[in-house]
Amino acid sequence: MSLVQDRPSTPYLNFAGSSPILAYEVDTEDGSLWVLFKPTRKRPNGTIYQYTVDSCGATTLEQMIEIAVGGMGLATYISRHKPKYEEKISPRT
Repeated sequence: MSLVQDRPSTPYLNFAGSSPILAYEVDTEDGSLWVLFKPTRKRPNGTIYQYTVDSCGATTLEQMIEIAVGGMGLATYISRHKPKYEEKISPRT
């Protein structure tokens, strides 16, 4: 994954204006989606989730990537469908 300071580097377009997602990265080498959520009090540097075919299935992953690229609805999709993630990371400052 090409990360900037260990974070997904593609800004999430956030057309609705209220998304908790800051950025994402599609890793074509291993077929995964990395999603960076905004910082919270509990996690002041945000949280990164990695979704893979193994963790959530090919159809779900394809839908999530399509939504991420479209810039609207990814947080809602994750909240409603609760796809399993491969890894959860709290990035460093």
